[in-house]
Amino acid sequence: MQRSGTQHVKVIVQYKRTPQPTHWARVQAIGGHLSSKLHLINSTAYSVPANRLQELANDPDVDFVSVDHPLKGFDDYTDAAVNSSAFTSLGYDGSGITVAVIDSGINNQHADL
Repeated sequence: MQRSGTQHVKVIVQYKRTPQPTHWARVQAIGGHLSSKLHLINSTAYSVPANRLQELANDPDVDFVSVDHPLKGFDDYTDAAVNSSAFTSLGYDGSGITVAVIDSGINNQHADL
C-alpha cells in the first residue's frame, strides 16, 4: 500500500545511539507520535506523516528507518511433535493445567558452552 501526504505511516527508527527526549521532540515537531521505546536496539516506534519520512531519514542521528510491519506468529510444528491430536480427540484441551518454568541461569563455565 502506497501512502502519501499527511497520512500517517508506522515506522521503526534505529538511532546511532540510545534515543533521548530530544530525538522524540524532533519527530513530534514534524507531526509524528511516539508509539514505543525500543532501547535495547537503540530504536523507537513512531507514527509519522508520510510526506515527512525523508526529513526523518535525513536526521544525522538516525541510522535507519523501516516500516513497522505487523507480525504474526506460527505454531506449525509443535502440535505434531507432541502428538496433541491424540489428546484433543480424547477431550483434553489443557484447561486446568499449570506449567512452571524455572530458569536458574546459564553456567558459562560449563564445557558444553
